Amino acid sequence: MLTNATDYVMLPWSIRGPIRRQEQGKARYEMRVEELPGFSVSAETESAVLYEFKSALHSFIEAALQRGAEVPRPNGPPVRYATPPRSRLPRVRVLGAHITVASVKL
Repeated sequence: MLTNATDYVMLPWSIRGPIRRQEQGKARYEMRVEELPGFSVSAETESAVLYEFKSALHSFIEAALQRGAEVPRPNGPPVRYATPPRSRLPRVRVLGAHITVASVKL
């Protein structure tokens, strides 16, 4: 059951971006969520827009919930989290400037 903005942020949204755009001769990067009209995040660098995206999405959804607005559900398929298989980490040996990794069977 979705009770707060954090629950909504974790849903499988249809995210588009980062998309590079030119505005007044400067590059800007933008990200959007298809299911949330009016929501977009933009920044001067790709790393900045990626960094700001999750907190902006949380704030957008939180404001909508506080207004009593209905937040649409994502169009994407449900997310399935799989438990990773147990495996050994590869042994790494540093030899001068070279790194060798031993092969590992899963």
